[in-house]
Amino acid sequence: MSPNLELLTDGLLAVLLLVTIGYAVVLNRKLAALRDLRGDMERAVAAFAEAQREAEQGLSELRDRAEVLSVELREQVGSAAGRLDEARGLADDLHFLVDKGQSLADRLERAVASGRHLAAPASVPASAAGQRAAPTLRAERPRQSKQPAKQPADLGPAAPTSAVAAASAAAPAAGDPTRRELIDALDSIR
Repeated sequence: MSPNLELLTDGLLAVLLLVTIGYAVVLNRKLAALRDLRGDMERAVAAFAEAQREAEQGLSELRDRAEVLSVELREQVGSAAGRLDEARGLADDLHFLVDKGQSLADRLERAVASGRHLAAPASVPASAAGQRAAPTLRAERPRQSKQPAKQPADLGPAAPTSAVAAASAAAPAAGDPTRRELIDALDSIR
């Protein structure tokens, strides 16, 4: 080989060697920076793992709490449904009692009206033999007390205009207690 060619090949190898050495130096600096950042990366990965664990724990607690609240809500809905059914039953009972009371009030009103027609002519005087006169059925007006009756403001003045009030005043005190209670209840309603 010629000495010029050898010298040219050696020069080319030297240049390539210098480029490789330069690249190795740059690579070494980047690897050193990566080693320096390794601790930071490990801390970041550890923090990420901790955040993931806390998130999973939070989701687990949230699921448990949702199940507990779901059970409580079902119990409350069941209880409310039971109370609603009970209230509907009481409303039906009250409606039934009001209807029965109304029919009883109508019957009492008819009885008082027929009693007025019977008492209208004249009562028969007692005979000379000492017999008592036959009792007449008449509707008495309720007695007015000296104190005004307590009425709600929106109902206006108290005036016994219903047949129930007249019938309750005419009803005997020693009558059937159930009837008396019903009449008192009707009076308090009206």
